[in-house]
Amino acid sequence: MATVAVPAALPAPEILKMDASQKSIDIGNRLQRLIDPGNTFTLNDIIQPDAPWKNEYPPILHTKSADDIVWVRFSIQNTSPSRQSMVLNIDWPFWSLMELYVQDGDAAHSNFDSIKSVAVKKNRLPFAFEFPCLPNQQLILYLRVHSTGVNLLPLKLWQQEAYEKMGLYRNLFLGIFFGFLIAMCLYNASLSFFTQDNSYIYYSVYVLSVILYCLSMTGVGSAYLWAGNTWLNGHAYGLFSSFSFLMATLFIRRFLRLRRVGGWLLVLSNIFAVFWIIMTILFVVYSGKWMIYFENVGAVLSCVAGLLTTITLWCKGSIAAKYMTIAWTLLILATFVLMMGLAGVVRYQPVIQHSQNIGFILELLLLSLALADRIKRERGEKEAAQELSIKLYNEAVEAKEREMQAQARTLAVERAAKNDLEEQVSRRTRELQNTLSQLESANKKLGLMSRTDGLTGLFNRRYFDEAFEEEFKRAIRQGQPLSVIMGDIDHFKRINDTHGHQVGDECLNVLASTWQTRLKRAGDMVARYGGEEFVSLLPNTDINDAKKIAEQIRTAVEAVNPKYAGIHIKLSISLGVSSLSLLGKDDTDALLQRADNALYEAKTQGRNRVEIKEFESDNRA
Repeated sequence: MATVAVPAALPAPEILKMDASQKSIDIGNRLQRLIDPGNTFTLNDIIQPDAPWKNEYPPILHTKSADDIVWVRFSIQNTSPSRQSMVLNIDWPFWSLMELYVQDGDAAHSNFDSIKSVAVKKNRLPFAFEFPCLPNQQLILYLRVHSTGVNLLPLKLWQQEAYEKMGLYRNLFLGIFFGFLIAMCLYNASLSFFTQDNSYIYYSVYVLSVILYCLSMTGVGSAYLWAGNTWLNGHAYGLFSSFSFLMATLFIRRFLRLRRVGGWLLVLSNIFAVFWIIMTILFVVYSGKWMIYFENVGAVLSCVAGLLTTITLWCKGSIAAKYMTIAWTLLILATFVLMMGLAGVVRYQPVIQHSQNIGFILELLLLSLALADRIKRERGEKEAAQELSIKLYNEAVEAKEREMQAQARTLAVERAAKNDLEEQVSRRTRELQNTLSQLESANKKLGLMSRTDGLTGLFNRRYFDEAFEEEFKRAIRQGQPLSVIMGDIDHFKRINDTHGHQVGDECLNVLASTWQTRLKRAGDMVARYGGEEFVSLLPNTDINDAKKIAEQIRTAVEAVNPKYAGIHIKLSISLGVSSLSLLGKDDTDALLQRADNALYEAKTQGRNRVEIKEFESDNRA
């Protein structure tokens, strides 16, 4: 038995009274502690009246050596008239040693035989001891603990039924929480594969680091995943928290493009990236109290640096920094408070950890939205750059054509005087023809892309205007009839508002295919004129035949009754018909206006009908 100093006897700790109406008691600082340097005290030593117990209880149990054992004790009394089954819960998973001994308070204080050992309950998050307490019985509880990391000891005494109910709610929350994190990780990993954007890779690994960190902090990892792994239990907190800070630093660096920004923000990012790489490597081989101290300091400084970086870039107009500032503020505040609790500045409470978990959920949701918004904006910028490139290419081609044409004219003028240049002129002419052929082929491809509506696959308004101008001139020149049908989906805005724009787009596609099947002749065409408005050009067709075709289109659309996501959409269309007048002065604008007026009249007459508008010579000059 070890020899101990004999100070003045310290009275037993304050008795915590618990009746049947109390579900739980927060032990707080109402206990006594004893530091066992070098693990020399036995259980019989610490129950002696002259054992060096102290009433002081700081937020963190500091020891002088990593080998020191910490004993704590407190007294409870069951004031209810019935036997109660109690549970002592220690909500900190990083203790490498946790033993509980219970002594009957009515027995002699130094009676060794009155002490019983209580086994820890298996798969509890993270530690729980269950023991009975008889009516009006007083018990003294002794905890023997040891850890190479932060010595937090948040104690709470529960009635068994209340503890089991709390455990169900806690497990439900943890299941939802980790399910959300895993879903976010897999979703963003799949996006990185499909979009080939490295930002999603950084984000997915960051979410994975958060999962590992939360598994260690909540005790789920030590209880279910790496139970019994002494090395991982001793290194999990420092290793995974350092890794998560490292990935957060790298993700901020990538997402905010700090390499492009440069300056002191890039230097600050490099400093913290190197710091967290070193800390992650060190925690693989060593896990001491000084390491935890340095990590906590680094974590607090990282939180401040992260906010400083995002706010600075936000002030400079960065939209990505604005999103990130909002996303990280709650998490950084929760993490900051957690680090203060781990450092002993404020009292650690389990609710601090729960607030950080909620902060993680909000942060990951907002960061996903921010990442999607940035990719969308970059895609728009890329498309704009492509359009500008095509425009510049066309201008360069036109300039090249003018240059080559000038060269050809010069060669033709000089041919009579310089017969020796004829071969050069011929060669240049062939090169010009090849170039023009290539340009013509490229222009045809670009023209095909520019004349098609991206949603319905029909011709767009631009192509219709060109075709209409040609057919109009041909009809005037040959004295043949030419008709136009304009149609508009009835109540289309209500379809969009009620069922969504995806259903509206599906209705546009159904109308386009139905209209197209009603046009039998090769010269007939239909185009999307704008929004829900379509137009047909019918060469060599008078107004009566055009009205029959329009009626066929209306009937077909009314009968199609499309179904989308289990919902039947009642679809109808109003149509206006007009034809070219060969008797009076007519033009393209007037013909289209008459068709549009007829469409308007169909709308005002109740919709789902066909109206015609003929040429009125007295309205024309």
